[in-house]
Amino acid sequence: MLDFALIERACAESLPERTDLDWKRQLPLTAPKSEHKAKQAQQIELAKDIAAMANSGGGMIVYGISETTRAGTSAAETIVPVGIVDETITRDVRRVAGNLVYPPVVGLDLIPLAPQDDAAGGVLVLLVPDSADRPHLVHPSNGQDWFGAPYRHGPDTEWMVERQIAAAYTERQSGRRRQIEEFDTRFAEFTDTLAQGTDLRWVVAYAVPDQPSTRPMALSRAKAHAIIEQAWASPITRGFAAADITRSGSDSSGAEALHPRGHPAHQRSRLRQSTSTR
Repeated sequence: MLDFALIERACAESLPERTDLDWKRQLPLTAPKSEHKAKQAQQIELAKDIAAMANSGGGMIVYGISETTRAGTSAAETIVPVGIVDETITRDVRRVAGNLVYPPVVGLDLIPLAPQDDAAGGVLVLLVPDSADRPHLVHPSNGQDWFGAPYRHGPDTEWMVERQIAAAYTERQSGRRRQIEEFDTRFAEFTDTLAQGTDLRWVVAYAVPDQPSTRPMALSRAKAHAIIEQAWASPITRGFAAADITRSGSDSSGAEALHPRGHPAHQRSRLRQSTSTR
C-alpha cells in the first residue's frame, strides 16, 4: 500500500533509485512566471522525467526527498516537506505532460502523502504509467527544432540513440497489432458461446482500456457480481441473475449462459469463465 509510512521506511532504509523510482528534493515548476528562462527549463526537465519513465515501463517520481549516495547511486535520505499540494500544481504537471511530450503521456496519478497530523509535512508522488505509445519525445516550446527520446537506464536518465528509437517505434506498431488481435480473439470467443436462433437477438459490448491504471484494483468475484447486478436493472435482462455469470461451481465449462430461465437455449449454451475476473 502506497502511504506516508512507506516513504518514511524508504528513507530509513536508504532505498536507492532504480529504473522505476526517482527521488526529487523540490516540487517541479516552482520558478515564478517572471523568470521565464528558469520556468521553461523546469518545464523541459519535468517533461524529460515523465517521458523517460513512460518510455521505460512506467514508474514513480517522489518529490520531497533529500538524497545521499550509496554505492555510487542516489538513495533516499530524509523527507523535505513540500507543503500543501493544490490543484494548480497537479494541473501544471499534467499540462507539461500533454504539451511538451509527444505523443502526450496520459494517465498520470499525483498523490500527496503526509502524516495525519501535518498535511503540509509530506511529499508528492507522481505515478507515471507504462505506455503503449512509446517512444515519447520531448520537444520544448521555445522554437528549438529538435526532439529527444529519454529513457531510464537504471537510476539514470539517458537519451535514446537512433537504433533505440527505431526499435521503440517497431514495438509500438507490433503492440498495437497484438492488442487488436487479442481483442478480436476474446470477442470472438465470447460471441461464439451465445445461443443462435431466429428468436434471439444479442447486443454485445466489449471494452479494453488503452491505458492501464497506475494503481490497479483487484476485482473480486463479489465485486464483479455487484457490478453485473446493477446491469441487470435493465428491462431486457430481468430474466437473468448476476450469479448466472459469476457463479463458481463444479462445472468446468464455466458459468451458465445468459438466457432467461426456462428459455430453450438456457441448457444448450455455456459461457466460458476466466480463471480471474477482471
